[in-house]
Amino acid sequence: MIVCHLGNGASVTAVSNSQSVETSMGFSPLSGLMMGTRAGSVDPAIVLHAVHHLNKSVDEVLDDLNQNSGLKAM
Repeated sequence: MIVCHLGNGASVTAVSNSQSVETSMGFSPLSGLMMGTRAGSVDPAIVLHAVHHLNKSVDEVLDDLNQNSGLKAM
């Protein structure tokens, strides 16, 4: 069975014999599916690209990925 949580947050879980066997969630809320304001899984090099080519600080990039991305940015 596939269980989908779709709201401002989002995740997908595969369930077998009443046990979760796989999930779209990872280390942080930034991994996995795109959400309301979070980008979801992206290439980690995007942080370095934004720092070097867009003159943003790491904190600014993380704020963009957590607060200004996802469905909000679309």
